[in-house]
Amino acid sequence: MPIMQEAVKKEEWERMDKGLPPLKKEKEVRPDPEFPKIDNHVKLETINLEKFVSLEKAERRQVRNAEGVVFNGFDVQIRMKSNYDSPKKDVIEGWMIEGEFQQFFRLVRDRINLNVIKWF
Repeated sequence: MPIMQEAVKKEEWERMDKGLPPLKKEKEVRPDPEFPKIDNHVKLETINLEKFVSLEKAERRQVRNAEGVVFNGFDVQIRMKSNYDSPKKDVIEGWMIEGEFQQFFRLVRDRINLNVIKWF
């Protein structure tokens, strides 16, 4: 007795009877997930690496979008050189997606204290 998973369409059965190869199955096209809405998103291109002083903290955090897709990243606090006297102007705080954090880490590896990064 055939199982429903083994059932074939009439066109495919006729092709198999004639000795022709089966038809190619259509691939399901899945759209890329929508990026989550984050107030304090830090992008790599916004960081001036020449003014980078130190990485104060980096803690892993997952963020979900509206569909429930998980995005891995890090809550970062980056100290920069500043021309101003205000301490708030020289610190960048926010969430950075994991791929950009890895690139940032590779670019300034020699200037980062590895003890401030919580990888897990």
